[in-house]
Amino acid sequence: MSKTIGSVSTMTLNLTDPIKMTIEKMSFNQLCILVGQNGTGKTLVLKINWCMAMISNTIIGAKLMNIPSDNIKNAQYIFDKSFDDQNFNGTIEVHYENATLSITFDSGIVKNVNMEHDEDITPNAPPIFMSKETRTFDSYIHYMKLKKVFKIEGEMIKMSEEQIEKLLVMYKLYDILFMEMMLNKLENYSVPQTLVDHFKELGITKPIDQIVIDNDICDISVISEGTKINIVTFGAGEQSMINMMLAAS
Repeated sequence: MSKTIGSVSTMTLNLTDPIKMTIEKMSFNQLCILVGQNGTGKTLVLKINWCMAMISNTIIGAKLMNIPSDNIKNAQYIFDKSFDDQNFNGTIEVHYENATLSITFDSGIVKNVNMEHDEDITPNAPPIFMSKETRTFDSYIHYMKLKKVFKIEGEMIKMSEEQIEKLLVMYKLYDILFMEMMLNKLENYSVPQTLVDHFKELGITKPIDQIVIDNDICDISVISEGTKINIVTFGAGEQSMINMMLAAS
């Protein structure tokens, strides 16, 4: 029986840029909370984790489909489209339950990609990184409007390379993938009762029974006790909580 790459167990960082960071086998559990002052690299670690997961899935996916894969080129693209002025220098190594991925950089250039893994392995579920740019639903609406300006329809898998590059001028790769995943997931989404209850416990002012996305007018609404309400009328804190809970469900 095949198994997935599995969750992250440890991460080793030996970097001089974009910030000096030497971490030996940082342990990850099912729930991890990173704490520290601004500028110490908390978000950097999360973005690196997302990039490494994307690269791991790409490598294993290509092997399963028996198609050629330029691992260095793919890793370069994922890191370049996830960071401004990408200038990583050093080595990153991530140990998963059933695989290990190591990447070496020289001033932003990927020099080596090495992945060791168990046999009969399959990719993980697509990784999710919710950045501060996508915490509230007005970011989704702006994204929908931009796609309409560029005459881009449908999911990312159906987009041309040129269309994706247009979006990448405005957004990071992880933001595009996150918003595409959420917009697809929330199309006429009936909120499970467990989530309805959680929203109430969190102090959300109005009950949320359904999410309604209108791609024609670039609008996202909720159905609350039979009344349609534009979701951006909720407070920013409420939107963030709703967004995070929906993403995790």
